Amino acid sequence: MANTIVAVTPGSGASIAVYNDATPQSFQRVLAAPEGSQATTYFASYTGQSIGTGATTNIITFAGSATKTVQVSRILLSATATTAASYFDVLLKRQTTADTGGTAATAATILKAQVADATATAAAPIFYTAGPTAGTVTGTQLAVKLFAPITGTPAPVVPVELLGNPGRMAKPITLSGITDVLAITVNAVTPANATSWDVHLEWIEF
Repeated sequence: MANTIVAVTPGSGASIAVYNDATPQSFQRVLAAPEGSQATTYFASYTGQSIGTGATTNIITFAGSATKTVQVSRILLSATATTAASYFDVLLKRQTTADTGGTAATAATILKAQVADATATAAAPIFYTAGPTAGTVTGTQLAVKLFAPITGTPAPVVPVELLGNPGRMAKPITLSGITDVLAITVNAVTPANATSWDVHLEWIEF
């Protein structure tokens, strides 16, 4: 009896082969790749960016795609301050419209986990060096404190991971369309002194 191959939904990384061993009994062998190994993954980062010392609204926004569904899998933030250590309340918010105005840093380069993958359809996250007018906010999805030590001091810089806890069973934050926007704020604080921020964001598209 010839082997029978049953195709599995793309993205699972698995196929099922049914064999006959010359007896009335058949058996199966299942070959499975690690979960998520077939997901088309993208990365974008900002290094040493300042949010300024004026009134701050959003410091980062990331919108969905016009043609694909976007799932945000990881966000990392860290910061240092120039003259006095600072604590920030970092909020991850959801908006139904994009920001307007403000000053944006040069857009981050989007990299792919595999160079042969298609180009990302979502635009790079925006880092604001001067606060924009925020879009329509539907709510806050996460709040956490971030400590920014003085640049060059022995104090450790501990990144804050807004998303990306391995093993979580919760569904990833999913963005549907360009008006579905994630926004990161420092709770409308006006920074007392200049800060330097590093940001890393990962997402998949399907």
